[in-house]
Amino acid sequence: MTQHEDIHKTYRKKLWGLIATFAVDWLIPLPVYFALLSYTNVITALAAASAIPVVHTLALFAWRRQVNWLGVLAIIGFAGGLMTALLGGGVLSLKIYGSVITAALGAVFLLSAAVKRPFLVAIVNSLNIGDPQRFEKPLVRRRATVITIGFGVVFLYDAITHVVLALTLPTDTYVVADRVITLGTIILLVLVVRVVMLRMPDQLRSGQLGRTDVIGGGNSEKR
Repeated sequence: MTQHEDIHKTYRKKLWGLIATFAVDWLIPLPVYFALLSYTNVITALAAASAIPVVHTLALFAWRRQVNWLGVLAIIGFAGGLMTALLGGGVLSLKIYGSVITAALGAVFLLSAAVKRPFLVAIVNSLNIGDPQRFEKPLVRRRATVITIGFGVVFLYDAITHVVLALTLPTDTYVVADRVITLGTIILLVLVVRVVMLRMPDQLRSGQLGRTDVIGGGNSEKR
């Protein structure tokens, strides 16, 4: 198996894992919320539904013994939102705690790009996808920076949209709109990656070109 094929195999494995996680964390809370409304109040129903991704993250940790840092952030955010709701913040606290996390992620992505240390590089390297050395190539590094900026903008857009909807829509309507907006955000993130990656030669994606090729000694991309 070539390096390029190995990268794609690892990528597909990670992708299916993300799809399974998304299915549990995105789909299941919605019917749970509406089912519980018949037996309890809005805050309790929303708290129980919001706890499903938290339980899922803890179950995966117990099974795989691997820390999912996004899951950890979600747990911290949920705990803060639930505590604020119980202390008088009401259902709004449970509706926007995710937006606080998303806004923070957006700021981290944009700041990392501003200081020329794109956060995307750290994420990809932590997933052990491909050769980390490829990010030393100027063109690959530039593409990673562009994707990082794109992610930061999308995350901030998502956070602002969720907060506006949380403040203006009834809770029953919001929990449905929340799923739609989240799906739209994921589609935008995928599009950012696809648009940037389609403009990059296959050799650069797999890290097979030498440094001189990227700088201008070979058949690299020319503007």
